[in-house]
Amino acid sequence: MKTERAPEGFRVKPRSVDQIRKIALNLKDMLIRNRDYVPIVPLLEALAYNEVIDYEIIEDCDIESDTWGYTLLGRNSEGGIIPFIRIPNKVYAGALKGDGFHRFTIAHEIGHAILHKTDLLINFIRAERSTSHRKEKKWYEDSEWQANTFASELLADIRSITTADNEITISNKFGISRSAARTRIGKLIRDKKRLNQRALKSLYNK
Repeated sequence: MKTERAPEGFRVKPRSVDQIRKIALNLKDMLIRNRDYVPIVPLLEALAYNEVIDYEIIEDCDIESDTWGYTLLGRNSEGGIIPFIRIPNKVYAGALKGDGFHRFTIAHEIGHAILHKTDLLINFIRAERSTSHRKEKKWYEDSEWQANTFASELLADIRSITTADNEITISNKFGISRSAARTRIGKLIRDKKRLNQRALKSLYNK
């Protein structure tokens, strides 16, 4: 029997796809505006300039080989607590070159910083990343799922995806990997079915 993969992150405030999408698109509209392709490194720098976050590029040897970045808590120039992102040089350099995987990685960490500032503090204190804890929470309250959803919504703007798009056009248009584009299409199809089912249920309940 196939075992369902358990959520892998910390327990955080529950958020739906729609809620995360609104946050991601508000950020994009505020700092980028009218661009399909999100320049993720300049966005990272703009957030740091405005002290929404802070970040550091670290040597590849200073991070575990299977870790692509992580977000902690730091302090701004006035001593206030802000999210602090650490990014390996290989990820930063790859994102600058337009590599879809590395662009998504930085967007994912920005997602943690934007969505989970309070949760970072609470969960690091509680150390809630135990295996038993993972089994108890739902996907919509999992920090990794939320950060992935944020990255997907930020980079592949649903408002710019048409019925003519496919895995290749979405990958090329938004600068994401084929794998991320495939996942994006799958989620949009499931969302459409969910919305259609909701509409039908509403219709029959009238």
